Amino acid sequence: MGTGYKVVGGVFFLFILGCASISVRQIEEATQGLPKAPPDIIYVAPFDVEEAEFNVDREGEVLVEFKKATAIVLQEAIVERISKSYGTAQSLGAHQKLPKQGWIVIGKFIRVNQGSRALRAIVGFGAGGTKMETEVYLYDLSQSPPAPFLCFKTSGGSNAEPGFIIESTNPISVATGFIGVLGGLAKGITDDSRRTSRMVTSQISQYLLKRDWIEPDQATEPKLDGSIGPLIP
Repeated sequence: MGTGYKVVGGVFFLFILGCASISVRQIEEATQGLPKAPPDIIYVAPFDVEEAEFNVDREGEVLVEFKKATAIVLQEAIVERISKSYGTAQSLGAHQKLPKQGWIVIGKFIRVNQGSRALRAIVGFGAGGTKMETEVYLYDLSQSPPAPFLCFKTSGGSNAEPGFIIESTNPISVATGFIGVLGGLAKGITDDSRRTSRMVTSQISQYLLKRDWIEPDQATEPKLDGSIGPLIP
């Protein structure tokens, strides 16, 4: 061909968006001690990681710091979404004294699977999928003592992240394709935290909407997997 390399079928980038999602399940609402008015502010505490199962490629102090970082990413993502959608939100430190008014989101991680970033980036089709499961509680701080009036679980992950296929010996095309790999490597637990934050904020928005405390256009629909039942105090 006079170019010094062979091109087979051109260059193909195959992006499979697949089923990357988080859903809400086991929603429970209290039957007593309910909030009587919408909150002036919603606080968000960092999700507890102590008893969570973290299947990641880290150990020792590095793993401890990774868990803390994951909790902060989710906490800040929830604060950002609430603030943009329907109310004032603020992060609360792990050892900070609880305020007397407002609501607070308290949660814990159940399981976090990192999966294989390389497989997600290169292969796609569900290879190397991640998993994140949390349990979420909403408290009214004006109640004494505070008790959860809404709780639910979130579960899901990046079961099929984009992959790419290159059919070329063209070094320029291969280098271009490698950029796609780098993009794939950045996905995973951070994306799952953002998706989880979307479900947490959506479920809270539905609670507010049902009581006419926000406008319909401020609420978002969570992806549900389960049904609402009573919460036993």
